Amino acid sequence: MMFGDFVALAFDPLVNLAAKSVSMYGARRPVRLVVRCPSGGGRGYGPTHSQSLMKHFLGVPGLSVYELSPFHDCLGVFEEMLALGEPCLFVEDKVTYTRPMFPDVAPFRLDYDGGVARVFLDERPDCVIIAPGGMAHRALEAMRSLLVEEEISSMLMVPSRLYPVAVEAAAVERTGAEVVFVAEESTGGGTWGAEVAHRLHAGLWGRLRRPVTLIHALDSVIPTAAHLEREVLPAASTIHRQVLEALRE
Repeated sequence: MMFGDFVALAFDPLVNLAAKSVSMYGARRPVRLVVRCPSGGGRGYGPTHSQSLMKHFLGVPGLSVYELSPFHDCLGVFEEMLALGEPCLFVEDKVTYTRPMFPDVAPFRLDYDGGVARVFLDERPDCVIIAPGGMAHRALEAMRSLLVEEEISSMLMVPSRLYPVAVEAAAVERTGAEVVFVAEESTGGGTWGAEVAHRLHAGLWGRLRRPVTLIHALDSVIPTAAHLEREVLPAASTIHRQVLEALRE
């Protein structure tokens, strides 16, 4: 797709044909189909060319959803999608096109827990931030400012697979953190972040200090004007502010 917004036109063939073709003929048949969707704002492309629509494709049996991350090897993610033998929606935040794979994460370090990248200073952070794709570099920027300005230590978890959900409650529990945030660029309501929060609440009930905080775009079309677009989309400063407010409660 030239722009991920246009995947709405492919909703029917993806959901009602491709996803069903894997298993509707009496035996499993591989359907190695990857639909690439450059998504997200930050480029001034306006309301119909800046959306993050992946939430509309979550929960469809036989259809996996992935998002390009600066902390995952792109070739490895493609190999994983093709090995599944089922259709995949591959979301690529347009702002990542100007950024290298495996950027400098100093003063933090990078490792992997299954398919989830972890960026952290120590194993027992004050909070955990879960952010996919194009939100990852914004979360990293917020982590740096929180560390320098507030002495708050955060751990960032970046999955490459959004559905089936790859973030496990056990992985968050091992950090000992009692405050968790999920940051995404889509508008609120029925989102990947809400599904992650639901799973974490179910797995960590009684261990968290407060409900998982969801950080997402405002309930608005995405303006073309740069100053207005910045007001709608979540930025590093948005994450910084939300973390600070939650930890100070």
